[in-house]
Amino acid sequence: MAMEATPLLTPYTMGEFNLAHRSVKYGKVVLAPMTRCRSYGNMAELHNVLYYAQRAAPGVVLIAEASAVSAMFIEDNAANMDNIRRFTTEVITAVADEVGAHRLGVRLSPVADYDSDPEALPLHVIRLMNDVGALYCHMVVPRNGIPRSLLPFRKAFKGTFIVNGGYNREEGDKAVGDGYADLVSYGRLFLANPDLPERFRKNEGLNNYDTGTFYTSDPVVGYTDYPFLAQGQETQVAT
Repeated sequence: MAMEATPLLTPYTMGEFNLAHRSVKYGKVVLAPMTRCRSYGNMAELHNVLYYAQRAAPGVVLIAEASAVSAMFIEDNAANMDNIRRFTTEVITAVADEVGAHRLGVRLSPVADYDSDPEALPLHVIRLMNDVGALYCHMVVPRNGIPRSLLPFRKAFKGTFIVNGGYNREEGDKAVGDGYADLVSYGRLFLANPDLPERFRKNEGLNNYDTGTFYTSDPVVGYTDYPFLAQGQETQVAT
């Protein structure tokens, strides 16, 4: 297949990090973080190391899961929202002070059923991120969500803006080419295709992902057993 240089497959500099390496340029493809289902006791295991090693490539940003995800159900009232803003401010400020804002990224999802104004809290967080000089903002919307719904946040954030939400290669190219995003993160496609950036570069077919194994704890099946291009088992992506 022909190798193509597209907006998604071009070098990018994110703060101090140059996302390119010699002639191989995957600089705008990002691995989205996984759940902790396969990290027993919420601790990294050897199979987790293998998963990320399989997907490592020159210039590719790998966002690893750092801790177990907690869910909060919040009533839509001013007192609770003020508490959330205060807590968020304390956490972001503390992390920036500890590791440096040049290494700080925040992942946000502006879709919230409990909030009558779902843009207000993310915009508050983004203003705080701008104040501390955060490196990137990673925003997630549902697959098949409203097109370009993240534009207000893109315009507000001053650092690297990463989007996620069911993008394929062509949609990722368009998002970057149109200036809607700096980088595009991939979850399902990167899970099922450990060499996803190379498949994008060669415009090759993709492995099907198996939704039945997404939230299992098996250390191999549906996790580290997806084939590479060199194994000659590529197929088309499931929808």
